[in-house]
Amino acid sequence: MLEETRRRQLEFTTGRQEMTQHLTRGVGLLEESEFALRRDAEQMAKTLLNLREALIKVQSIHEEGWTKENLVSNSPALHRRGERPMEWNAARLNSAWLSGAAPAEAGHLPVN
Repeated sequence: MLEETRRRQLEFTTGRQEMTQHLTRGVGLLEESEFALRRDAEQMAKTLLNLREALIKVQSIHEEGWTKENLVSNSPALHRRGERPMEWNAARLNSAWLSGAAPAEAGHLPVN
């Protein structure tokens, strides 16, 4: 009877230690993932804001009424328009969503 009690006590202690290790590891992994996802969400919000601003700028250029004579005077608008592809490319490099990769493929979310 005493032997059985000791065996059960040892099983309980061992089981509790193993469970504590598993839970501690799980908490750590989830905290790391949460941090990474929050960082990604902040970056995504910044990128979204920049792309919206770029879209507004591109949509505000109305070249229908331009003539050959005023084309030169509108060169700043053309210059701004030329910067939009650079903004798009920079956003694509910083965002797996824009490069066509799913979040799990980009290493952001674990796949079960």
